[in-house]
Amino acid sequence: MSVDKDELLAVYTSMAEYSKKMQDENEFGVKIARKTSLFIRVVVIILVFGSLFVSYKGTDLAKSIYYLSTSLEAMYVNFGKMTKDIESINADVKKMSNHVQAMPRLSGNMNYMSSNVNSITNNVVMMDNNFILIEEKMKNTSINVHNINKNFKQVNASVNHIQSNTKKIALPMRDMKKMFPFMP
Repeated sequence: MSVDKDELLAVYTSMAEYSKKMQDENEFGVKIARKTSLFIRVVVIILVFGSLFVSYKGTDLAKSIYYLSTSLEAMYVNFGKMTKDIESINADVKKMSNHVQAMPRLSGNMNYMSSNVNSITNNVVMMDNNFILIEEKMKNTSINVHNINKNFKQVNASVNHIQSNTKKIALPMRDMKKMFPFMP
């Protein structure tokens, strides 16, 4: 069985074409792999920075709420002292009113002043009650911020897990590069 030169040339040409097609497909696959790898890295980096930023802002918000809560507690204590002072003033005004009953004009002014002090006392008591409600709401807000911070820590852990999985996914590409050193 003899193979003639034309047949050999045809086989060689078809093998060269096939080799060229395979090389083109391989180059196309390498380009896609590079782009995919770059995209995955960029997304992971964005997720990591985003989660770090959100975690930082959550911590900053928690600190601000803590300082606000501390300030509200101090205001609450001061309003309590102010209530006691006004009650003392009210008692003193009542005593003065009793002593000045003999002077009708002064007595009327003292009664008017006493009613104003009573009104102030009632307003301070209402403010005191409102600060109690604010303090409860601040505690709830602080709990919610703590929960948000905890959830962001879980997101960070998930992003780290995704990054680890991405590295594992890239291992076959590294192995292929070892097997085929001509790959980029």
